[in-house]
Amino acid sequence: RDDEVLNVVKTIAAKVSTKQYRYSDFAVITGDMENYYKYIAKLFKKYEIPVFIDYKRSTSVNLFADLIIALIRLVEYGFDYDVLFHVLRLGVTNIDQDDIDYIENYILTFRRTSFKSFSQDWKRGMDGVDMVRINKIREHIYTYFKDYMSAMTKKGATVSDYCRAIYAFLEKIDVSAQIEKYIEKFKEEEEY
Repeated sequence: RDDEVLNVVKTIAAKVSTKQYRYSDFAVITGDMENYYKYIAKLFKKYEIPVFIDYKRSTSVNLFADLIIALIRLVEYGFDYDVLFHVLRLGVTNIDQDDIDYIENYILTFRRTSFKSFSQDWKRGMDGVDMVRINKIREHIYTYFKDYMSAMTKKGATVSDYCRAIYAFLEKIDVSAQIEKYIEKFKEEEEY
């Protein structure tokens, strides 16, 4: 892709240098903007060619927008397995990914899909499963989400209360520092 876009950039630059064409005479069209827009933005910038990219990235590309949506769904769907593990796998919590993997099969097997079920020790064992470790991970997940879930499910809560609960959760995970890390990463990859 880099080579394809580079050829387009060089062709445009060569034609404009003849003074017979202007940048506005060109349009680059692709049916696969998802995979090309990064290269287009990077190379057009490098060669100082003005460009307008008519492409809207999905919010799922934005980790933090995805997180906020998932946090709301976590409450909406009652601590549903799919949503919970989506939040956990975003990598923004301090819950270890090995622990997430370890508890996942247990939760699927015994259908532990309510927040209330996370508040008490799990006793049903499985072959090859360390129940002490399972309960330690369960407790970690429970305490990590307890304040958020309590605020979001409180009777009579207002939209303002919901916003404060989401904000508190974002503060808990130190979202500002995480965003700064992503900014640095994107700058290094020239994706900003």
